[in-house]
Amino acid sequence: MRAHWDKAVKPLDTPVSSPYAVSFFSLPRHYQFMDQLSKMAPDRKYSARRRFEIIPERVQEYLETG
Repeated sequence: MRAHWDKAVKPLDTPVSSPYAVSFFSLPRHYQFMDQLSKMAPDRKYSARRRFEIIPERVQEYLETG
């Protein structure tokens, strides 16, 4: 069990980087989670600006949810 867990968390900076990597019994869900993350890409709208900090003087833009 420990060897499987060690192998699963080796690519992570810290085991708590994935909510499912904290236990051997949730490792199947951890692998699904990591697979989903690997298929994602940053939104061009935000990555083009490369500014993720909050500037107090600036009016914040919020995404509308449908």
